[in-house]
Amino acid sequence: MAIVYIETNFLMTITTGREAEAIMLLRDLSSSVQLVIPSICYMEALSALEDELKRQNSFGQQLSRQVVLLCKGWRKLRRLNFQY
Repeated sequence: MAIVYIETNFLMTITTGREAEAIMLLRDLSSSVQLVIPSICYMEALSALEDELKRQNSFGQQLSRQVVLLCKGWRKLRRLNFQY
């Protein structure tokens, strides 16, 4: 039986859905292959995923703030009878 060690980047690829090939590789895995995830890779992937979620949430909040500012500016222009 072959042992394949899965590391952090592969775990992140699967959880974020970056590459369909990674999921296909797992789906088509032979029964003669045993996957092993070192505990440090598991913890590192969890930490990286949390950081990614924080970045996405921050981006969403920044985007929302920008939309609000654009709407306020648009309303001001409309009040001034701005012709577009």
